[in-house]
Amino acid sequence: MSRESFRSFLPFRLLLISTLCVGALSLYDTSDSVEQLTGDNFDEEVLQSEDFWIVEFYAPWCGHCQKLAPEWKKAAKELLGVARVGAVNCDEDSNKGLASKYGIKGFPTIKVFGEDKTKPSDYQQAREAGAIVEFVKEAAGPGAASSKLVTPLTYLDTYFFLHGDSAPKAILLTEGERKPPSWLASLAVKYKDGKERSVRFAHADVGAHPQIAKNFRLDRFPALVIARITGTFKEAEGFFSAFTKLGGKGSDNIRAAKEAVDEIALGDFDERSLAPLPAFPPPETPRRTAPTSFFRLDHDNADTVCFGGEKPICVLAIVAGASGDDFPGKEELVALSRKYRNDPFSFVWLDGSAQTEFVSGFGLGADRLPAVVVVKHGRRTRFALHEGAFTAAAVSELLDRTLGGDVAFKSLKPVPELVPPYLQDQEDVADE
Repeated sequence: MSRESFRSFLPFRLLLISTLCVGALSLYDTSDSVEQLTGDNFDEEVLQSEDFWIVEFYAPWCGHCQKLAPEWKKAAKELLGVARVGAVNCDEDSNKGLASKYGIKGFPTIKVFGEDKTKPSDYQQAREAGAIVEFVKEAAGPGAASSKLVTPLTYLDTYFFLHGDSAPKAILLTEGERKPPSWLASLAVKYKDGKERSVRFAHADVGAHPQIAKNFRLDRFPALVIARITGTFKEAEGFFSAFTKLGGKGSDNIRAAKEAVDEIALGDFDERSLAPLPAFPPPETPRRTAPTSFFRLDHDNADTVCFGGEKPICVLAIVAGASGDDFPGKEELVALSRKYRNDPFSFVWLDGSAQTEFVSGFGLGADRLPAVVVVKHGRRTRFALHEGAFTAAAVSELLDRTLGGDVAFKSLKPVPELVPPYLQDQEDVADE
């Protein structure tokens, strides 16, 4: 080759060498907020994840990809705690299957993996950090990533969070921050492997929940409480340490907090260097509730649901002109039957316009309906009458006074009887 030919060929050789060298490298590394995805971890990290993902498929030799890289890194940093930003190096042989699966025909291609991970969409906006961040925040919604990685904590939830499972826990206590700082979700991601979490994270604002900090005896914030759980849910045992060297930049907090979590939560366990977990109120065990019942009173069930049966007090609503099984005020009475389901009341109702003799046994006529009658049955049957406002509040007051023994009952002699339907029909014919 002549000197002139060599000189003309030299730029091409340098370009070729440069291209090959770049092709052997990745545009991102572990110091970035961009998560590197591969054929080995893509399914677990993205498809099985509940998080919102935006993923760049790129080739390191691609000029457009190289131009996008700094914008992509900047966007990833700004989206910490909002969404997860990933990148797939399609020049790697192990990742070419992913490129084929998602129909990647040019670089860079950006795919959005939202709620339905099986149907990713293409990102078609400007390829600048600002536009990317704006798009993701709108598409993902507020707190999309942090809400799943960081549990919002209240005082009454703390027992369940700490002792619900045996995983180590980390609780960030801040003052005046209703939402967790974005760096906490970024820290939590580092302890997430697919759907498994080696450490569980939570956040509480001590301004809204001061008792949490008081129990841990902390008065300096932000503070990261790191706990090791040693007992069962019922035993509620464990140890903790508080890390307070926080408050700087997000990246500094991540680095410092990770060292503390790795040492205390995942390192060699030595209870002598930790304090016993303080006590928090356990979740209330709901008491067994009786089924709700609200019957229509008739000739067949009167002796079992009102003038006899398991419940010693019958609350009888007498209405006029019911439309089938519906009447004004029924919803309020149904709600009362739920409210007092564990009390000694049965709840029934009756259309008094078809049972005038029965209604008169309580000293009522059609002109005094609707009314509520409280009937006490036993060795002797007694009743109390409520003719005031037919409202939930008024009836509830009557029932509370009944339970408190503050209601005067009258003797019911004789116990009125209901006319069966077939006799009602005969009376209607006779009237005609």
